[in-house]
Amino acid sequence: MGSLGLDTAYVPLVPYTRVPIFIAPGAIKDAPVVEDGKVVVGKIMNVNATFDHRYIDGFHASVLANTMREMMENPFEHFDKLDDVAPVQPAAEGSSPVSAAG
Repeated sequence: MGSLGLDTAYVPLVPYTRVPIFIAPGAIKDAPVVEDGKVVVGKIMNVNATFDHRYIDGFHASVLANTMREMMENPFEHFDKLDDVAPVQPAAEGSSPVSAAG
């Protein structure tokens, strides 16, 4: 939803999709946040989820939400660095970004 410029979205469950959970990340925006006891400008993003209680209990959804929040707030503690996965290679001169990306 963020790619559409929306901060918040609520996605309805529709039976024909046969999907028990929807995750709707919002747009990233600047907002005041506290870092090291000081108020600074930081990036925030709303993430909303819609789930079918027939497939996932509210308690388990809250565990999933807390885990996802921790991973998004501290990505370098939970995910590999991009340079470790795919080292950056300089693009050849005169090439377009698409062909340089592979």
